[in-house]
Amino acid sequence: MPDIGRPCRQLCCLPWLTRPAQPAHPTAAGTVSEISGILARLLGHDHGMRRVVSADPDGPVDSDWIAVVVPHETGVRYQHQYGGTACRQMLVEGYLVPLSAPDALSGLRLYFEGDLNGTGTWNYSWPSDEVDRVAQLVGLVAMWESTGEGQQAGMPLALSLDVSRLGDADEAHLPVLTPDGAGWLIWNNSD
Repeated sequence: MPDIGRPCRQLCCLPWLTRPAQPAHPTAAGTVSEISGILARLLGHDHGMRRVVSADPDGPVDSDWIAVVVPHETGVRYQHQYGGTACRQMLVEGYLVPLSAPDALSGLRLYFEGDLNGTGTWNYSWPSDEVDRVAQLVGLVAMWESTGEGQQAGMPLALSLDVSRLGDADEAHLPVLTPDGAGWLIWNNSD
């Protein structure tokens, strides 16, 4: 349990790092707080610096979109409603990659909103033919592999449905394998 009322003794909060900077040059104005923030993130002591971004803040809108969230330590968490009328919530720290896959998106929406009536798949027993259908649609989505800064760009690779996490699959929230590792394929929820 945290000791409330006692000053933090983490390296990121030592007085010489957190007192207001008196920069000698105007461009050095944020240097002390930036160093403190970097150390806080490296030490896992974020002082609430993480941000939550809603992937679909306006709810269902007229424009369709599809994206992948790849879990990674970024300090940014993406919140997303999924599961049709079940209105389930995802909160994942990582990075969001917008994608263009209109055929896959329309097929996924037809399956989840039409065939399954938009009610989600909580505790759903997936028949193998439906797993194959969803896997085929997911395979239509490609994502560019990430590269390091200054490196030559990779190439787009097809996503695949991560059947080992199929129990977590739902409308607008599918576990996938990306060129960057495990992730979540998300799109605007029907409800």
